Amino acid sequence: EILLDGQMVHTLEAGQQDSLVLPRDRAVDVAWRLVRPRQGRQEMGEEFEALLLDAPSVITGVAPDRAMFAPRITNRTNRELVALVNARTPRELRCNCVIPANSQNVHIGYYPLLENSTIRFFDARRAYRGQFQEIGGLFARVDTLSGSVGITIGSF
Repeated sequence: EILLDGQMVHTLEAGQQDSLVLPRDRAVDVAWRLVRPRQGRQEMGEEFEALLLDAPSVITGVAPDRAMFAPRITNRTNRELVALVNARTPRELRCNCVIPANSQNVHIGYYPLLENSTIRFFDARRAYRGQFQEIGGLFARVDTLSGSVGITIGSF
């Protein structure tokens, strides 16, 4: 979403371009905000918003003080999964989602990108307890423009 003085004025899809005419008679704040995906009423991941400082601008999910990533999960198992993002760090977050069995490219929200970003996957029936599969090394795999990273879970 593109915000003008805190109010949403445009919504863009990934890769989409748009322009915004700004008033000449006063200063305005122009910002963008990532739209969090939902599962039911539950929003997934963290909010992320940043000011646009230059015109034209490219929105990348990276701000001077913060980078985010968007895991896209393919679940090739026959069980529903839940995810713990940035496991074992102070930025650890539950995804607030269920990743369906045999699903592809499920967007589970936006999360802080850390040098040691990892995701732990658990069987949804025993949410965040017991056996898990951990996928690490995400920092180097994240697409620098979109912030997206594809992850496939085959079994555990």
